[in-house]
Amino acid sequence: MKIDNYSDISKFVEDNLNDIDSKKISFSKKSQKETFTKLGKDIPDHIYSLTEITKEIDKVFEKIWKDQETGIIELLRRNKLDIELTIKEILKWGVVIPENRLNKKLLEVIKTEEMIVFDFESFKKGQQEKTIDNIEKFVENNIVLFNLASTLFSNDKILNALNKHPNINKDKEKIHNKTDMDEYLNNRYTKLSKSDKDKIIDEYKQSNFDISKTAEQISKQYILKTGDVEAYLKKYTFESLGESILKEDTLSELTESVASLFLEYNKDETQSIVGDLKKIIKRYVPLILSNGFPVNLTNVNSGVMIANAGDSAQFLFIARAILAGFDSSNVDVRSSRYDCIVNYKNKIFRVQVKGISDNYVRYKDRSRGGRGIDHTNERNVGRRITSEDCDIYAAVDKLTGTVFLIPIEHLENTEKDSENISELKQYRENWEIFEELFQK
Repeated sequence: MKIDNYSDISKFVEDNLNDIDSKKISFSKKSQKETFTKLGKDIPDHIYSLTEITKEIDKVFEKIWKDQETGIIELLRRNKLDIELTIKEILKWGVVIPENRLNKKLLEVIKTEEMIVFDFESFKKGQQEKTIDNIEKFVENNIVLFNLASTLFSNDKILNALNKHPNINKDKEKIHNKTDMDEYLNNRYTKLSKSDKDKIIDEYKQSNFDISKTAEQISKQYILKTGDVEAYLKKYTFESLGESILKEDTLSELTESVASLFLEYNKDETQSIVGDLKKIIKRYVPLILSNGFPVNLTNVNSGVMIANAGDSAQFLFIARAILAGFDSSNVDVRSSRYDCIVNYKNKIFRVQVKGISDNYVRYKDRSRGGRGIDHTNERNVGRRITSEDCDIYAAVDKLTGTVFLIPIEHLENTEKDSENISELKQYRENWEIFEELFQK
């Protein structure tokens, strides 16, 4: 901590700018006093609070940003929105600027339509953009932006961005949107060679197995979606773990260890089912080591996959219901507000099924989107599920096949649009719901 100019808070903050910004060292009142004592200097009557210091560093940053904003944004676009490279080049200007705040500001700036580059060669020369690059160049120039905020490439937002480029003839140029970019990037990923994949794994190992960092770097280097790279690295890691654990001796040892944990809770009762417990543990370990059910191994177009995933959840539910002893069948009419029916004791129950892949169950339909669909039209906007739609709302975990059977009354008695599955434990595998509703 530098205290030579302590009497002036502006100079004190400037002297310690990046240490304060990065929080590498403490600037608490206690730390400031300790620094004065250590250097054999008198402790001032007024010691700056962290609030005062933060306000001052914000003022310093805003002043620098205001002076340099145009040049910084132009540099960022020239660097194809590579923030790390841009910050390195800014520091070469001799500008003393809080790096953490700069990084945060650039992330905010990036996620805007103005950052889309249509004609990189014209832009690079400082000229007005006059055309639109082909899909290959367009994706390459906008890959960072696409990975940060792919929604900026929806039809409406692309057209809004083009309106700021009057020299580009929208009627003659081929306009690339999110769907086009998704298709192109899917093809790039599926065409990765074994050599490319080996290099990706090498970089993953060199990063000390940091999935996020590797995916960010690789997506820029190979022009890929970060999600695809992350999925590949996770798959590789799970497979590596599986190779170690699924050997018979190791699997048996793991099974014994997990079973012993269950026995600790209620040894007397659990002892009678320990054999069954070990069997089910042994069967579930391979699923765990696959990170759940495999998803989109063939890299189907994202729009198609969303629809397919919805169908898969529907059929997973029907399969689970039939296996549980219920009569269940699919509803083939796409406009129907419920997806399947369950016949229990000659009473028909309407079930709406939604697949979940995270920890949340959502109580609204997904808005319809994609090429040629007006997402602002009321018919395409997702709406909340009610008793007019179904009797039971079934959320199916697409990773494990676990089913949450929720009575529609629960949805109508809560104002929440979504709930964490931890709040819905009473509905997990709640197959008794049919008898309960039958009795009403």
